[in-house]
Amino acid sequence: EYERVTALLDDLARTVDTEQPWRTPCFAEWDAQTALTFFRANTDDEDALRRLALTIQGVWCAEPYEISFFHVLFYIASAGGYRQLMDTADCAQDSRFTTGADGPAHAIAALLGSGVRLGERVRRIEQHTDSVHVHTDTSVFEARRAIVTLPPEAVRAIDFHPRLPVSRTGWLSHSPMGRVAKAHVLYAKPFWRDAGLSGVATLYDDGAVGVVFDNSPPDASAGVLVAFVYGDRLSAWSTLPATARREAVLDAVTKVVGPGEPLDYTEKVWSWDPYVHGGYEAYVAPGGWTGYGRYGWRMPTGAVHWAGSETASVWNGYIDGAISSGYRAADEVLRDR
Repeated sequence: EYERVTALLDDLARTVDTEQPWRTPCFAEWDAQTALTFFRANTDDEDALRRLALTIQGVWCAEPYEISFFHVLFYIASAGGYRQLMDTADCAQDSRFTTGADGPAHAIAALLGSGVRLGERVRRIEQHTDSVHVHTDTSVFEARRAIVTLPPEAVRAIDFHPRLPVSRTGWLSHSPMGRVAKAHVLYAKPFWRDAGLSGVATLYDDGAVGVVFDNSPPDASAGVLVAFVYGDRLSAWSTLPATARREAVLDAVTKVVGPGEPLDYTEKVWSWDPYVHGGYEAYVAPGGWTGYGRYGWRMPTGAVHWAGSETASVWNGYIDGAISSGYRAADEVLRDR
């Protein structure tokens, strides 16, 4: 049943126009329902529903009852298929950056040199007749145009003058960040490999953790397991004291690889982050695409242009999408200057 429903998702996703999503057949119908509504209308197999729910949790860090079904299809289309999102080899979960996930950002910063300003949190963006003024806590920057690459929640923290149009504010309010925490457990070595175990698992129980990956360094000089806490699981787990949160994660990874002696444990609750308020990216709630997508998704607001992974047509939500969105926004600026 899971395979049948996911094949149906691929069939429907192939009809999505990722450049102008509102031109998709059944656009409004699909955006008016949640993923859960669609899943339950197409299968009553509880195992399949549980696995489909884990898909929504793992990819969007949300629950099936929260996310627009159209957004699910758009996202699948932007990745080139359902399995592209879910699998490892040659797919979304294939590789890691040897320099860390921030490696591309540091590489770009090295090219830009002193043009990169750190510790300058933007508080206000003003548009004037022929310029844009960007106000931080300590400085005011003036330019002909500005490109804002922040995720939606962070954009909402900026004061815009004049105010953003309703289409843009509506889009932002319908684009919540996912609920997720990421925890790493460090061991002296990846001992589970000696037992022929991968250290990779999806957990279908009612515990805190939904997915575990082997995140050990390439030379196996240490063993690292990374565990993800998603959606409703995070809402419950995050209320626990720090020691209880740790024990819940250790209980999950022990189920996957067996008992070991952890040397260290660290966690990042992205929903507590004061800048992005969640992760990995924003998803769109029902009605968001229909009500606000055409004019609020990435259409420039005067001299302010919008980039960031959430604005990408290819690999929306991923670093690849973030990079391509930068090229698109740069092309807009060059065309409109």
